[in-house]
Amino acid sequence: MKKVVGALILALISIVACIVSLFYIENTSETALSYVSEIQNKIEKNDYKSSAEKAQNLENFWNKKNDLLATFVHHEMLEEIDESVRSINVMLKNFDESEKTNLKVECKKAQTLLEDFKNAETPTIINIL
Repeated sequence: MKKVVGALILALISIVACIVSLFYIENTSETALSYVSEIQNKIEKNDYKSSAEKAQNLENFWNKKNDLLATFVHHEMLEEIDESVRSINVMLKNFDESEKTNLKVECKKAQTLLEDFKNAETPTIINIL
């Protein structure tokens, strides 16, 4: 009977750990998506100084969360998002009006990667099969 109780406790711990990691991934990706959205809005309003500050905040946020996320998810996904976040930050630090289109494309790319990242870790039938 002790073995059954031990197995149930381990199963419960595993389920709780999975749920906590899902909430962490969801929360992190939603926060990063809100940063990207704010950057896009500032770019549309030609407020490049404020968007550069937001991009720096996004990069700092992502760097803090990246290490823990690496224990939960595929490193390839994190590396792509990391590259995109860095690109946005670098483009805005050295902003040139001729690169506005490239900046918009990079923001859209980051947004898509973050949405794919969140969706890939959500336990759905498609992801399980």
